[in-house]
Formats: sequence, C-alpha cells, structure tokens
Amino acid sequence: MTDRLRIPVPFGPDVSGQAAVEESQLVDNRVRRLERGWHVWDDATWTATTTNPVLGNGSLEAWYRFDDRWMEVSVELTMGSTTTYGSGTWRFSGRPVSDLPYDGLPGVGWCGFRDVSAGAYYLGQVIYLSDQLAPRIPNYAGSNGATVGTTSTAPFTWASTDVFNLYAKFRYRD
Repeated sequence: MTDRLRIPVPFGPDVSGQAAVEESQLVDNRVRRLERGWHVWDDATWTATTTNPVLGNGSLEAWYRFDDRWMEVSVELTMGSTTTYGSGTWRFSGRPVSDLPYDGLPGVGWCGFRDVSAGAYYLGQVIYLSDQLAPRIPNYAGSNGATVGTTSTAPFTWASTDVFNLYAKFRYRD
C-alpha cells in the first residue's frame, strides 16, 4: 500500500475534463479521513475463487471504520502493467473484515468499474459472504438478468490503469 489516499473517481458519462488532483490535496484528504475515524486496512487481500490475482505494480488502497455495530469499508484497486487478474470471481478479505461475527443481515454496498481505454463506467453491488466482500454485476450481458461476480473479463477485460472502487457498510454482532 502507498501512504497516500487516492480520490475516488466520480462515475458518470464523462470525467475526461477532470483536473488532476494535487499531491497536497491527496495528503489533506488522507488526514481528513483519519480524523473521521477511518483506519488503513493493511491486511486487505484481493483473491479469486479459482486462481488468485497478483497485484504486481498495481495499487490496492483500503480503509475501514466502525460506527456502533456497523463497519464501513472502502477499497480502491488500480491495475498496473504487471497485474494479473486470476480466474473465478473476485473477493476482498482480511482482518478486521474476516474476524467480525456477522449478524446475518445483508451488507449494503456498491462498486464501480472504470475501463480507462474505452472511457466506460459500470456500477455494481457488494455482498458480504461470511468473511469476504464480493463485488457483483447486476443484469450482466448474457446472464439473462442474473447478477454475476466480477472476474478478469467481467464487466470488461481488465487492463493496466483500469480502476475498481468498492464501498460497503454492514452490521456485525457484539
């Protein structure tokens, strides 16, 4: 992990005119996030159900915080030129997410997929599977309206500089 916070890219039809964020603003945003009770999720792990991906020279930045009996998680994964994407559906896990006594209520979350070369943006949902966060793509093409997992080729074939964002909030037992 790097020691700077990246600003999530807004998902919408066109952000090509968005100005580059200055380094000082990145540091200021990290300080603000820490002041709001967010912690760096050092143990965040990106896996897949068949063969695990390899981050290579990409970056994975993850944060979490607790609020009463709720946990919030934020992840940004930026693909690098040496990143490999594994096979099977993707998952994110690690302490403290994997240690929580989940109360069985569904997690509420969203994820965003940015295909930089095509200028395309996709939105998905996140579900909590016992000790992992699983990004899903609702009504994916060819799935007959079903929700499918995020993979090396869904919602598009991932490549260097593509970005994956995740936000989830879920309840746990004391």
